[in-house]
Amino acid sequence: MTQSKGAEFLAERGLKQVRTGDTSDDAIITEQSPEHTMAALDAGEVETFGVPRDRVFRIKLTDKDPVSVHYFRKVTGLSHKPVGSIKVQFTFEGLPMVTFYGDEMRGKNLYPQEPFKKVKRGDIGLTNQARPHHGLIGIRLQDSKEFGPTGEEPYGTNVIGTFADDLDRLMDGLEDESVVYITEDDL
Repeated sequence: MTQSKGAEFLAERGLKQVRTGDTSDDAIITEQSPEHTMAALDAGEVETFGVPRDRVFRIKLTDKDPVSVHYFRKVTGLSHKPVGSIKVQFTFEGLPMVTFYGDEMRGKNLYPQEPFKKVKRGDIGLTNQARPHHGLIGIRLQDSKEFGPTGEEPYGTNVIGTFADDLDRLMDGLEDESVVYITEDDL
């Protein structure tokens, strides 16, 4: 919800809102603290962190590999909230992909899928346990028959979905360590 809708929601419950990040009324709330209802009720106030609507990007996940999709949702926070986040590990102008940090320990459980024949611009994938850096997350920026969204060969890649938003807008000003906010919902 937006910062203004969050303020209304909290006020109806007798809670004070403390806005951070983008504090404008139409900014999308991506995080709140405390995160749990009981802790928020005890504190009497909730800090809401907002980002501009155009910096929250839609993705579409597949149901072909539930284990890999579950991993992705856990790592990004989409398993328990409508807006998740991923942090850029590496990007460079002209590179055919952008990679994001994953969780190497959880990534050990990512079994290889059927190798892809071709990945398309916007495909989201993970490096599976057949390769070093398992758990790495990537988005492909150019079609390829040879390399997946994290730059791995087909046998080392699990394709889990697609970036359903404007990739050019995502890449505009994106740098290493930038945080990208994602959702499976329509905003």
